[in-house]
Amino acid sequence: MSKKKNTVVIFRVSEYEKKRMEYRAKQNNLTVSEYLRQLVVINDLKIEKENVNE
Repeated sequence: MSKKKNTVVIFRVSEYEKKRMEYRAKQNNLTVSEYLRQLVVINDLKIEKENVNE
């Protein structure tokens, strides 16, 4: 059973980080979104708050 996904999360990464995520997702036969969701679920994703000047 698939849950409806209706929320968008946007974050900024360097080109190197983007390529690394794409490479690792491909190694696991996942899309980047699926790969990141899995990291969050197993608590491997380290999240740092970015200072944003508004």
